[in-house]
Amino acid sequence: MTRLFLAVAMFAALAGAASAKDVAGGKDHPLISRYEGAALNTYTVEEYAELDIVRAETPAAGSAHKYGQPAGCKLTAISYIAPAKRTPLEIFRNYEQALRSGGFNVLYSCEPAACAQRKLLGQSGFAAEAMGKRMSGAWSTTVITPEWTENPSHFLSAQLKRATGDVYVALWVMPGYGGGTQAGIYQVVLEAKPADTGMVKVDAAALGKGIAADGKIALYGIFFDTGKAELKSESAAQIDEMAKLLKSNAALKVFIVGHTDNQGAFDANLALSQKRAEAVVGALVKDHKIDAKRLAARGAANISPVASNGSEAGRAKNRRVELVEQ
Repeated sequence: MTRLFLAVAMFAALAGAASAKDVAGGKDHPLISRYEGAALNTYTVEEYAELDIVRAETPAAGSAHKYGQPAGCKLTAISYIAPAKRTPLEIFRNYEQALRSGGFNVLYSCEPAACAQRKLLGQSGFAAEAMGKRMSGAWSTTVITPEWTENPSHFLSAQLKRATGDVYVALWVMPGYGGGTQAGIYQVVLEAKPADTGMVKVDAAALGKGIAADGKIALYGIFFDTGKAELKSESAAQIDEMAKLLKSNAALKVFIVGHTDNQGAFDANLALSQKRAEAVVGALVKDHKIDAKRLAARGAANISPVASNGSEAGRAKNRRVELVEQ
């Protein structure tokens, strides 16, 4: 993080101090300082969003546009009004150079004609191509103003790999912001992160209904550290509800099935999922006195996903424990 910030700050065009014209409450993203002399015009933060990342070239005629898998991210969207007499191309090149020097890999870049062909300009193109459905409704009045729909743009998307979660940047630079002569800069920073968990448990009644309807139910209120099979304390509430269900229906016998994402070797994931299932069985037997004969632990590794493993959001859905009627 420090390396990126310092690399960006090396370019004078991206190291300007805050302008007096900045929107109230707005601030530069800590990883990317602004173009010198630009005024911060709109500012939006969403703590957890799931967004498509533009990364592929324009597909063949008649085929669908290709995106990266959705990334679970913290989203920071900022628009700036560039200083007078600075051209969109000049501004765009400064950002591009700074991002590359900061360790970002440019995934896709286009000049106005190519951006227009791919519809990477304006509110409709932005919603359809870059951000899926996230930039509709109230977002369209707080983040993108109508003039963006008519102007050509320079665009790039870039990725910084990091152990704590990758960072993605989408950047548009357009002429005539607000119908005036100054360029507009629109910057989106996506910081991949896991969703806050432990917020919801499935109660015993819902567990029973799920099993009655489908013969199984997926549980996301059971937690383990990465690569570990020891239950975390946050799992207690969900296991309590599982025990209530089993105590209320003495005839019910279940498989406790552990599932992983596809990260790592299959054999290791198979062993890990089995150990995690056994940990849940152990907690039900030891802490809640459920007869062990009613429970069977099974590990399924990543052979039964419920979402794509191409994104953190999808992998989080696949990392689960299922309660399956025998």
